[in-house]
Amino acid sequence: MKEDGSVYCQPDFLFKGLELPGINCNFNAKKYRYFYASKMELSAHPSKIAKFDVVSRNLLEWHQENCFASEPVFVASPGAVEEDDGVILSSVISPDPNISPFMLVLDAKTFTEIARASIDANVHMDLHGLFVPAV
Repeated sequence: MKEDGSVYCQPDFLFKGLELPGINCNFNAKKYRYFYASKMELSAHPSKIAKFDVVSRNLLEWHQENCFASEPVFVASPGAVEEDDGVILSSVISPDPNISPFMLVLDAKTFTEIARASIDANVHMDLHGLFVPAV
């Protein structure tokens, strides 16, 4: 904040080609460390999913050749303590007829694949939303 009471935000270039960023919803309107996003490279279609650490500037990625992943959605583990305790969900499609569409589940902390569930149907690219636990 400046002496006159105005606020100046310093722009900061974090990374090129990241779209549809999302965070752990428990950190909405709070200081957070991680965000998850779709990553585009040489195409308008997201070919990777990324986890970006805004403190260390480290980037973790998931990628499978000839696959396009939707917006990553963070789901916190029950009783989660750390910001990245949970999983990332993304629907994945491919133009390759030998690769069925699937729901991808990644460990949000390590960004390693935990599971995938193939879907025997035509699926379009968008998974846009958030996870709401049952109450």
